[in-house]
Amino acid sequence: MFGDEVCSKSEALIATSLHLAGLEFYYEKELISSDGAHRDPDFTIVFNGIEYYWEHLGKLHDLGYAYDWSVKKKWYNEFFPNQIITTTEEGDIGTQIRQRLLEWFNIRFAAFPV
Repeated sequence: MFGDEVCSKSEALIATSLHLAGLEFYYEKELISSDGAHRDPDFTIVFNGIEYYWEHLGKLHDLGYAYDWSVKKKWYNEFFPNQIITTTEEGDIGTQIRQRLLEWFNIRFAAFPV
């Protein structure tokens, strides 16, 4: 929950934004698929009884990281379709966060601090 130590400034902005939006969330909570494989999404968000998984893709410029993400994305799409939210380091992270909160949770902030 809020107050957990995160791995980057961007993840800290996401955590703060989720907290200010009043969303229930967990940081790096283990997620196990029906085939027994597991991942630790950056954020697990519970909204209207459904879990959503937010991954911040901070190193897509690294080929190994990008490949690992492509494998992970396939896994999410197979076992948790329409539940994965992503942001990247490209562009303005504050704008991306605001867009995701609006798109996925219909949360809009008039004067959002991110």
